[in-house]
Amino acid sequence: MKALKILKIIIAAILALILTSIPYVIGILLSYFFNIDNNVITIISIIMHLLFLVLIFANGGIQTHNTKKMNKIKPSEAFQELVSIKELNTKTEEIQEKLIKNYKKEYYTAIISHIFIFSTMLMFGLNYHVLTRLSEEFDYNAVYITVISVSVMVIFSIAFSYIFRALLKLFNIQSIKNNHDLYPNLSKLIIEEFKKEGINKDIIINITNDCNAGIYEIKNKIGINISYIILKFLNTEEIKSIIYHEIAHYKNKDTSKSAEMYKYINRLDYLSPSNFSVLTPNLGKIAIESEMLKEATNVLFEHKADDLVLEKGLAPAYSDASFKIFGLDLSCQNVSYLDYYIYFTKELKFDEELLNIKLNLIKSYYYKHLDFFTYASKNYLSPIIITHPTIKQRLEKFDTGKVIDKELILNTEFDEDINNYVKELNNDLQKDHIALNNLKDQNQYYATKYLIEKKKLIENNYDEDVNELSAIAQDSLDFADLEFSKEIFSKILEKDSNNLIAKFYLGLLLFKNDLDSSCLSYLIDVEKDNSEIGAQAHGLLLEYYTYMGMKDEKEELKKHTFKKMDDTYNLNLRFNYGEKLLPYTNQEVIQKIIEIAKESDEILHIVVGTKKKKDIENHILVFYIKLTDNNQNLWEKTLNKIRAYVNTISSNFRLYPFYIQIVPNRYKKKEFHIYDAKKDNQ
Repeated sequence: MKALKILKIIIAAILALILTSIPYVIGILLSYFFNIDNNVITIISIIMHLLFLVLIFANGGIQTHNTKKMNKIKPSEAFQELVSIKELNTKTEEIQEKLIKNYKKEYYTAIISHIFIFSTMLMFGLNYHVLTRLSEEFDYNAVYITVISVSVMVIFSIAFSYIFRALLKLFNIQSIKNNHDLYPNLSKLIIEEFKKEGINKDIIINITNDCNAGIYEIKNKIGINISYIILKFLNTEEIKSIIYHEIAHYKNKDTSKSAEMYKYINRLDYLSPSNFSVLTPNLGKIAIESEMLKEATNVLFEHKADDLVLEKGLAPAYSDASFKIFGLDLSCQNVSYLDYYIYFTKELKFDEELLNIKLNLIKSYYYKHLDFFTYASKNYLSPIIITHPTIKQRLEKFDTGKVIDKELILNTEFDEDINNYVKELNNDLQKDHIALNNLKDQNQYYATKYLIEKKKLIENNYDEDVNELSAIAQDSLDFADLEFSKEIFSKILEKDSNNLIAKFYLGLLLFKNDLDSSCLSYLIDVEKDNSEIGAQAHGLLLEYYTYMGMKDEKEELKKHTFKKMDDTYNLNLRFNYGEKLLPYTNQEVIQKIIEIAKESDEILHIVVGTKKKKDIENHILVFYIKLTDNNQNLWEKTLNKIRAYVNTISSNFRLYPFYIQIVPNRYKKKEFHIYDAKKDNQ
């Protein structure tokens, strides 16, 4: 695998060198075989150089202008614009045409840019014999020769780098083919349903790991994605109703419009690989605009697809399927996956046993919270941004007068397909040696560290200080050991009743893992804090009120939503190495950070300062770390302790590790000092 990757890189480099040289060589040949006056070549060349520079600077200027303009837009303004676009649902086709037109326009801009690159390289070739002649009078034409020579090297390097990246992308393209042999039972069902509607197209079928279904068009083929969780827990009639909802998207031409847009998006991806966005100055702006418009208008497509399902008399099965998917999706998102992760990292493979562990975890969560799903399905409010009909809207629309069937069945009809999907996943994993090595490292941590620390903590009745408990709590969240996480955060609050981080995570877990109303007291308390975690609590409260139909509480909270969004944006302004900070003066906190940092020999040096925008402050901690192959877990554990400590002071601390592979002399002797970042920006 690694050898093949290296071979592809070598071939791409050779091809890039050849392709980059072609216009240059053509220019040289033309200059020798045609008797073109040197002055004519020089004049044309100067014009081409100037046009090329104008093009690049113009594109760069447009891109910079767009970036600055977007950066000035407050998140609240963008959000309100997105909400207002919902009123344009009736003009969805016009919006689609506008998006396609924008991408097409940018595509042709990229083509023109590439023609200029080719032409400029060609002119450099034509300049070859001009430079040869002028070199005889080097003293007189030194400046001109130097400018042209440097330009040749710069443009050649740019062209080579661009073509090289584009070729690497081309090497990674996989052929699009149907996989009916891999998924025979599912293929048979889907093809039959499409034929009933008179659709005889090549169909690509994909089984996925989420809890959803979708349809798309690519190269005159239809692609269907469907989750193995749906295939396993819904009966065949319910699955058919979901497939027909996707067929309705195709018949409504939602997929063909998207396919046309993505045709230009994919072309642009090859014409402008990373670091060449200057050639497509409006692409970033168009991409953001298109995402906003798709989000805002998607609900209309969903309603129209539901209408066709209703017309076909599939309402009973579709309403049952909608309820089950609503509950299963929440189950997939919020279940504790510790058993799944432990098995996976020990066995280092995907297999039937691993699949059954996940399915059983999801099923248990579903039945444990079935009453919550039932209540929410009758009371669900419309979210601020709605991209799909809510479960309440769907059940009301498809009301058949019958009781919703909420029972999950173990559907065995597609077991062969699901097992083949798992085998394919495992085959891909076994070929990926880097992923396997990472899993081995995780296995060591699961088996020998985390579980041992967990057992020891329980045996000692959680008798550790807040920093130690917070560090282990973070590990428990990372490993989705959510029941244990709740226990630790509860113990932290017993020791430190004002710990906002513990309150937030306890509220989060009581909501997501337990769907328990006791989450409210914690989240309401945290939401009052003017911090990033306060804004996150705000979002969780809105979500809970939406599920539970608590209209008055939701409307009251919404009054603060836009301010919370802007505050979060200001809080998330990233620190850039070298920028000036205000000094952080709390010496007690600084000394405690140093004391904890001494536990790790790899932490060499610390910089502290405060970044402020308006009334929002971020306290920045930069750690210079001696990087070796085997020390990551050691210094990460120390940083987790420091993070746990500073979170008891404020939730607005940001920690940035900075790796040093070659250790400067001043760091070789163990020392800790914290620079006043205003005076020293190292």
